[in-house]
Amino acid sequence: MTNWRKVGDIITKASSWSNSTRFADIQFIQAI
Repeated sequence: MTNWRKVGDIITKASSWSNSTRFADIQFIQAI
């Protein structure tokens, strides 16, 4: 039995991490 709550938490953390890195890239580009 898969722990769907844990799977969802991993997916949420992964998506928030990718969003934060994308935001950092935008900030870096604007700083140039």
